[in-house]
Amino acid sequence: MKPLNTQAIIRKYMDIFQMEREDAMQMADLTQGYPFAFQVLGYLTWNNHGDYQNVRTEYVIDNY
Repeated sequence: MKPLNTQAIIRKYMDIFQMEREDAMQMADLTQGYPFAFQVLGYLTWNNHGDYQNVRTEYVIDNY
C-alpha cells in the first residue's frame, strides 16, 4: 500500500479544522503518509477542539 498524498492530507486537515496551511503541514508530517495515523491524529485533534498541539504521546497513552 502506498502512503497517502501529503498535499491531500494538508487540504483535508485545513478544511476540517479551519486551520492555517503551516499547521496542517505539521500535522501531515506527523502522519508520515500512514492512513491510520491520518485518521487517529484527526480523531484526537477533533476531540481536543482542533488543538493538535495538545495531542501528545502521554495523552494518548493515558487516555486510550
